Amino acid sequence: MKKLIYIIGLLMVFVLSVKAQVDIKGKFYTQVNMWEENSKIISTNYSKGLLIPVNTEVIIDKVGVNTIEFIIVKDKRKLKFENIKKFSLMETTQLMERIFKKSKVNVGKFPRNVRNAIKYGHLIVGMTKEMVIIARGYPSSHQTPSLDSDIWKYWQDRFITRNVEFIDGKVSYLVGWESEKN
Repeated sequence: MKKLIYIIGLLMVFVLSVKAQVDIKGKFYTQVNMWEENSKIISTNYSKGLLIPVNTEVIIDKVGVNTIEFIIVKDKRKLKFENIKKFSLMETTQLMERIFKKSKVNVGKFPRNVRNAIKYGHLIVGMTKEMVIIARGYPSSHQTPSLDSDIWKYWQDRFITRNVEFIDGKVSYLVGWESEKN
């Protein structure tokens, strides 16, 4: 009997993992800026390679256990978002819900200087946490476990890290970021 319950449990895990691979499809918009290199974006959110701007229209092709495959509508490029769970601390479907939605982000509500910074993936002092997320994406959860934290860590690449410091929910200091071209 215990063996049968164990086998049923394994089957349920298998069915749920297969379901996660095929559930979410259709047109979406990017909710954050992302950078792709060699047709790949990774969840550690390096700001290296080509910028995929917020509000880019995409078609979700496939959601797997560790990947989201999508096509940029404008130029038909096929990209793969790879979830590195030891850094994101999230399931791929959770990341999907954060970075792709059926509606666009209203960046028009922000001041012109902020819209311009977001357009290029830059950060500026005075931005709110929402603005930082749109401009730069979510920080990796393994180093920034809570978005309520006053210090967020981002990676330029595997070796260069940068901090964003907040006071009262607004950027007060950018540690390790080049001015004007961060």
